[in-house]
Amino acid sequence: MKKKALLAGMLAVVMLLACAGCQREIPRDEKEVVSRQGLWPGYTFEEAVAEAETIVYGKAVSKSGIMEHEISLNPERSDKEYYCEVYLKPIELLKGEENEDGTVTVLDFEVETDTHIYDKPGVDPVELEKEYIFFLNEHGSSLNPQMMIPVEDGMMKTAILPEKEDSDGKSKNAEAEEETTQVKEVAVEEYIAMIEEAM
Repeated sequence: MKKKALLAGMLAVVMLLACAGCQREIPRDEKEVVSRQGLWPGYTFEEAVAEAETIVYGKAVSKSGIMEHEISLNPERSDKEYYCEVYLKPIELLKGEENEDGTVTVLDFEVETDTHIYDKPGVDPVELEKEYIFFLNEHGSSLNPQMMIPVEDGMMKTAILPEKEDSDGKSKNAEAEEETTQVKEVAVEEYIAMIEEAM
């Protein structure tokens, strides 16, 4: 009787191992890439400071698992968007509020499941242990891809800068428009001071 129970247990283990082997992990280069274009609003520096619900300079310390939500307005058709939550440890929280655990949540839509890679052209994934400045909307998404600004060794590159004024206090619109298309390297402390001045 013991031999039959032992044999049945061994057979169950062999079957489980065989089933697990059937579900092989799909290599990254074989996964289906789902690319979705986004329509991103443009912002001047001043508009971004005013529009953002949260402005934070922080370090990405952890990520959630992959989440999903329904984005289809048609009740007969299901269309989901996949994302993860990235938790930033604020170095400076310029606008908005922290979570109870002292982090700020940012939504990252550049995710990879077991079978798919979800890609939004023009958007980079948030990398853990890196520092960023984010201008976030009320949902925790960047206002647009340019509003996620990586910071490395205290320096950052951005085209989102304050408009310059001439000696009469009038905005130099043509010059400012031309300059907003040019990426400049700025010290993060200097950029934070610009944000604080614009608030």
